[in-house]
Amino acid sequence: MGTFEFKYNGLECFSVQRAEISEELDVCYDAEGFREEVGRELAEEDALLFKVRQPRKWSMQGHALALVLLALSASAIYLDEHILYAWMIIGLLLYSYNFLILLIPTTTDRSRPKETMMLRKDGRSEKWLAIRLLLKKKLLAMEIGISVFLGGMVPLVLSFTVIFGLGLVFALYFAAIAHIMSWSVAVSVVVQVGLILGFYGLVYFLEPESQGVTKFARTLKEHYSAAKVQGRKALAASMLIITVVVVGGLILFIGAILLPGSTLAAIWDELSHIGGTSLLALVMIFAAQLYIMRHFQSVASRSMASRLLSARTEKMRNEVLARMDSLLANREAMSYEHFERQFEEVRRTYYSMAIYDMVEVDIFGRSPVYLVGPRLKYVLNDKVLNHFRA
Repeated sequence: MGTFEFKYNGLECFSVQRAEISEELDVCYDAEGFREEVGRELAEEDALLFKVRQPRKWSMQGHALALVLLALSASAIYLDEHILYAWMIIGLLLYSYNFLILLIPTTTDRSRPKETMMLRKDGRSEKWLAIRLLLKKKLLAMEIGISVFLGGMVPLVLSFTVIFGLGLVFALYFAAIAHIMSWSVAVSVVVQVGLILGFYGLVYFLEPESQGVTKFARTLKEHYSAAKVQGRKALAASMLIITVVVVGGLILFIGAILLPGSTLAAIWDELSHIGGTSLLALVMIFAAQLYIMRHFQSVASRSMASRLLSARTEKMRNEVLARMDSLLANREAMSYEHFERQFEEVRRTYYSMAIYDMVEVDIFGRSPVYLVGPRLKYVLNDKVLNHFRA
């Protein structure tokens, strides 16, 4: 059923019937319907993967411009050490407040825009998502929050590695070879850049966009449980490893998130002491870094989206559809309880992937960045949430 038409005072009006909304947001619970739903989702994921992998227009020109800006920036820093201080100050500000770039007028495109529209028509929206999750599934809410927050950092790893890497090289050069930078400032730069890149390296390794943090925490828990059985020495060694990992992660997190402010103040004081730099230079450095950050963020996010979608489609094809086909083919030979247990395991595998959506954010159609977000159709469905721990 679609829409029905009626007239009021001579005006033609259209109303969306409830059946249309229910059909669009339908989550199937019977085996045959579930199998068809997964098949449709897989087709959509394949189409999105194809879109992500398509070559972008003007991509080569974008690469060339980014490299030219880097070369010009390196030349300017080499010729005037004041530029290095400004480069690091703006880099740290951009690093600390890069989320404000999202306030620039953008186009946000979920891979299923009609679904989001129907959710709003049905009275369900994003604003209730966090409250519902915290009330019903705290662990799932934490996992989604970590995946979205840290997953948004993954595309920035390349951007800030390039920006801070350039500053690190010149800081060491000016302090150790040219002797025109104090070692106190150089050490501050080295330590701060080391903490930031170390933290980003840890985030990239954990792959939070594919729930890697949860998987890693589960691995540590399993390692600890296995050590308890093996005896005191194994348990002590396991606890030591876990402690080192947790403390190391906390040091990197605190150093990368909380310390840039003090480092920024130290560099600013040094720049003020040696004479400062012009407003025009600051504007040009900001423009160059902003373009470099966004360009490499876009490139890295496409790579991340391609990798994630490829793994999702493979898992959906091999661990969900293939198992459902096998279950349906052998349904008559199974007891009802055995079939339901197997079916529930397949649904849990599927929903663990399906609750995450891919969101594309661009600036007036340019420089697209792919991010991971919650899939409202599933996250706002109580029966789906029942497949996850509280």
